[in-house]
Amino acid sequence: MSQPPNPPPPNTDFVCATLLKEVGYYRAQDLAARFSLHTLGQWRASRQIFALTSDEIAAYPAFQFAPTGVDPVVASVNAALPFSMTSTERLLWWALPDASGLTRLAGVYTHPAELLSRAQELSERWELAEAVNDVFTPPRK
Repeated sequence: MSQPPNPPPPNTDFVCATLLKEVGYYRAQDLAARFSLHTLGQWRASRQIFALTSDEIAAYPAFQFAPTGVDPVVASVNAALPFSMTSTERLLWWALPDASGLTRLAGVYTHPAELLSRAQELSERWELAEAVNDVFTPPRK
């Protein structure tokens, strides 16, 4: 008897949509009712928050916000994550379990310094990997 085929790998868009439903999110217009567009732009420019965009709709994961603005712990960790990390990669980093089986969201208030340190370490490794890749990747013609 033959083995059944392996299931296809999960679609990242589907995974992100599922995670956004789980962690909650705000649309840009929801946030614009609470904060100025200028403030939202500053938060994004300084990488304190991120948004996932699909079909030109921006979804801001809710865990980034406190009642009065940006959650300061999440903002500092977001800013420490690698500059070239995509919004999808950021959401996956936050919301998927790590080697300990816990999500990084679980450690936001219990281990904020450790979380920030892990983001900084990831950023250093990420930048080193990109630099090595740039050296060893043949130039495109």
